[in-house]
Parts: sequence; structure tokens; C-alpha cells
Amino acid sequence: MSTNISLDNPQPHMYANISLDDPQPHMYANISLDDPQPHMSTNISLDNSQSDMSTKISQDNPQPDLSANISLDNPQSDMSTKISLDNPQSDMSTIISLDNPQSDMSTNISLDNPQPHMYANISLDEQSLVCPATYSRIIHSLIFEL
Repeated sequence: MSTNISLDNPQPHMYANISLDDPQPHMYANISLDDPQPHMSTNISLDNSQSDMSTKISQDNPQPDLSANISLDNPQSDMSTKISLDNPQSDMSTIISLDNPQSDMSTNISLDNPQPHMYANISLDEQSLVCPATYSRIIHSLIFEL
């Protein structure tokens, strides 16, 4: 498992990039969020690169009062992915949840950006891959990198 998370918010109008790379054959996902304007423009791209499952989603919410929910379920036994996106306010509140509930790979990511100065919560759960001490070190390193 290789996971890369990049958050770049150089301006009050919130610009965010997230990249997830889980290079096992049964799980490959790329997520990109670009909200470069106060009126909330959101682009989401999902690539599940099995030969039988390649999905791309693009959404543009160009109005400050537009609330959008997206749920994606790829229910193969080795790939179940759910994504929920909610941008209900002009101040850019964004929640993203990714769940890959294989017994050997469970990852949850939550981003909450309710204000122009960008507040982020990230949760990683890889129950059978790392012990609690390693898990704690991963979370601490992510917090300090942010």
C-alpha cells in the first residue's frame, strides 16, 4: 500500500489536491479536488483500473447554494468504494469519505473545509496491515506534515 495525500491551499478560496495510490491490482484510485473559486467548482475523477471497472466522475457546482451528494459503489468482492461529497454552503464545506472494506485494506479519509482558512481532518484505518503503535506513528507523521 502506498498512500499519498497532498493539500495545497494557498489562497482563501480553497484549492485542494488529493492523490491516493493503492497499487495492488484490486484497488487503484485517484481523487482530485479543485475548488479554485468561491462559487464552488468541484471536479472528481475516479479510476479503478481493473479491466472491468473504470469509472470517471466530473461534477461542477457553480452556484454557492448548490448542495451535491455523490455515492459510488463498485461492489466486486475485491473492490467496494463509496464516495460522498457535500458542498452545501458558499463557504465551501467539503466532506469526502472513501471506504475500501476488504479485510486487508480499509481506508477512510475525511476532509472538512468549512472556512476559507482550510480545516482538514484525515483518518486512516488499516486494521490488519499495521499494529496500533505503527498506526499511531502514521497519524502523527501525517499531522506534522500538514
